[in-house]
Amino acid sequence: MQNHLKIGSNFDYLLIDKIKEINDKHTESIIDEVYGSRRESAKLTARPAFRLPDIDRKDFCEYVRQLKSAGVSFNYTLNSSHLGSKEEIQKNESTILEYISFLSRSGVDIITVTLPLMAEYIRSIDKKIGIEISTIAHIDTVTQVAIWKERYGICKVCGNLYKNREIKFLKSLADYCNTNNIVLSVMVNEFCGNGLGEKSGASNCIYRDHCYS
Repeated sequence: MQNHLKIGSNFDYLLIDKIKEINDKHTESIIDEVYGSRRESAKLTARPAFRLPDIDRKDFCEYVRQLKSAGVSFNYTLNSSHLGSKEEIQKNESTILEYISFLSRSGVDIITVTLPLMAEYIRSIDKKIGIEISTIAHIDTVTQVAIWKERYGICKVCGNLYKNREIKFLKSLADYCNTNNIVLSVMVNEFCGNGLGEKSGASNCIYRDHCYS
């Protein structure tokens, strides 16, 4: 069975060359998807603006095109867990919809979301583009995935980091996903340090959800 891997994108064309080199050499495990986002959409993502590349729209579209020519999909992250107050959401709605329309035209294959509202926006613009549930959504029941599938036609789930070692749950979720043509991705490693002095390292960070917001 071939393993499918997803990695973050730094929008460097050398990364595309390296992915092709690795995929040609190691066919048992291939990198066929990258994820990321641009600084323009920082408020809609889970990352602060300073961590996102300031790449313009034209260059972004070209980067996505070259990825696709290399057999690699682009998964765009619009995975913020907080879009503001009701008033702020109403004020920014047209801007959000315009940006989703741009992503649809750019050739992006999948958009990762945390909030059902963002999925609502996406489906109002594009009925076919892939939608992935972010790990930030903290999926912890199969029923949740079934609702996302029924309402928004999601095609992927990035598993809840807190449950990535719970084999019984993962098996139940995998059974549902396999039956319903949904790709289940598992976050293999913890990625937030807890800052406990010399013992700092990877564990359940108390600031994680605050950082997402």
